[in-house]
Amino acid sequence: MSNYVISISREFGSGGRLIGKQLAARLGIPCYDRTLILKTAEKSGLSPDFIARAEERARSRFHMSIAPIGIGAPTMSSHGIPVSHQAFFAQSDVIRELADQGPCVIVGRCSDYVLGDRENCLKVFIHADLPSRVRRCVDACLDDRERRVIVRRYGLDDHPPQTQREIAAQCGISRSYVSRIEKRALQKLEAAMDGWRPG
Repeated sequence: MSNYVISISREFGSGGRLIGKQLAARLGIPCYDRTLILKTAEKSGLSPDFIARAEERARSRFHMSIAPIGIGAPTMSSHGIPVSHQAFFAQSDVIRELADQGPCVIVGRCSDYVLGDRENCLKVFIHADLPSRVRRCVDACLDDRERRVIVRRYGLDDHPPQTQREIAAQCGISRSYVSRIEKRALQKLEAAMDGWRPG
């Protein structure tokens, strides 16, 4: 099995990307994750932002929904194929090409589906309990002050949830400032989770 591929699927916030990178480093093989978006953009002529948005809407195996990608985004190519499908097909071609080139780790990008028929593809699913995933997202997305407010406000790390007023008193700031920090932090978390749905 000299030309093997390890396809890593994961729950949002489970640390699958980090595990994939560490595994690839130990094996001395390349790891592809978000870099596939740039390779797909080069191949397809679509913008990296468009491909990322199309991918966010295609998280499940039922990736062929006809929901529009965004306001002002073209929905059909000149060939009569929805542009979101064109992005998926281009990314699938890139994944197959990388798999043909040699051993590698591919994180996400529906690679388990795209490489589903290959005998030399090991498919791994990374998951974690909800508190661990929430904590990982909070740590990755928020600055120190936002993190402290969210941890106290929502009772993370086995602390009881606190009111904005209690947090303000402990931090020596106004309640309205705590409210603004909380709002900004929740917006950041929501943006990081765009496209993810529980279930």
